Amino acid sequence: MTIEIILKLCDRIQDFKYFSIAFDKSTDISDTAQLVIFVRGVNELFQITEEMLKLISLKGTTKGEDIFHAVENSLCELIWKLFLEYQLMVHLLWLAKKKEL
Repeated sequence: MTIEIILKLCDRIQDFKYFSIAFDKSTDISDTAQLVIFVRGVNELFQITEEMLKLISLKGTTKGEDIFHAVENSLCELIWKLFLEYQLMVHLLWLAKKKEL
């Protein structure tokens, strides 16, 4: 997922009054388990939005522990990308301000 898509998704999520993170697992035709992670939210106008966060192919077993770790790793990766984008913006602003001086 590109950073532009992540930032658009974050803009939508910030409007949520309430939200939930949900996931569903199914097996495709090649017998590979696919896990989809999505966020559902409702804003102050009671408009409901559902956005897909990630689609993950699960290798090996698909016990509850495996699914938990896949969801946990995906959410941590998303948060890390947002953190890096924020740090980059702060650095660029600092450089721009330094040039003004």
